[in-house]
Amino acid sequence: MMVRGRGRPKVKTDDVQRDEILKAARQSFLGAGYSATTMDGIATHCGISKRTLYRLYPSKTDLFSAIIKGQKGQFFRLPPPEMALSVADSLAFMFAMDDTRADWEETEAVLRTVVREAEACPELKEIVRRDAALVSVGELASWLAMKRDAGEVTMDDPEAYAWILMDMIFGDLTRTLPDDTLSSQREARRSHIRRCIAIFLNGILPPPSKGAPRTGT
Repeated sequence: MMVRGRGRPKVKTDDVQRDEILKAARQSFLGAGYSATTMDGIATHCGISKRTLYRLYPSKTDLFSAIIKGQKGQFFRLPPPEMALSVADSLAFMFAMDDTRADWEETEAVLRTVVREAEACPELKEIVRRDAALVSVGELASWLAMKRDAGEVTMDDPEAYAWILMDMIFGDLTRTLPDDTLSSQREARRSHIRRCIAIFLNGILPPPSKGAPRTGT
């Protein structure tokens, strides 16, 4: 009786391989740094040929771009309309102020990599600007314009205000507190976002009715 061989190993789909490549690239970018990460090293780590890697991601910048696009929602996302939140609560939701997921820390680590290596690798800042900042600012500006038209905020240029708030919230990423625990870092981050939102809202909310206190949170 002839015993049938096992046949060819199951071929992974492109989507599966893309996920594995991105996972390996993210680990290398955060561990060794962007400059020290090589396409050859990623291919070896994933057990794939360089030809396959370059077919799915033609360059290291394409890899980093894919990571930024995939993580954009971790540091900014619009609330769904059915949530019917106040302006202040909506902004807190947008910037994940109450998010406790581990991937938020990873997102901050990716952005700190950009800050740390931007001088040697200026393409990183352009990737973040193009694939995250411009998209997020556009979404926030459209939301602010909608709130302005509804009389919930006052401003002359929603896009300019969107940039101001983004700069306020993400400007602290250059600071590092290596001795802090993860929980204290997260709380410090929440406090920073809360203060930014309060300062921002005190400049765009309509004047309060007579006798009513004005608050941004």
